[in-house]
Amino acid sequence: MKGDIVAFTKKLKEQDGSKIWMVGGAGILDAFIKEQFIDELIITITPHLLGSGIPLFKAHNPYQELQLIHTQRYGQMVQLHYKVKKEA
Repeated sequence: MKGDIVAFTKKLKEQDGSKIWMVGGAGILDAFIKEQFIDELIITITPHLLGSGIPLFKAHNPYQELQLIHTQRYGQMVQLHYKVKKEA
């Protein structure tokens, strides 16, 4: 999608429907974390050490506590499924 992803997502959240599934890198994830749009994170770890690259989580994000709800191994990769704990 092109354009303002935050505004687009806010419009989606106002509609009836199910979950919004976002796949992307640090740029889109950063915007979603800052707006506290994330309810769950599924992170896949691969057996590669890059030494440098784009960090998945950028600076100046709000503190969010995560609860690990599932792990899955796919060969040499591991998938971690977290739920974001929301304040009551």
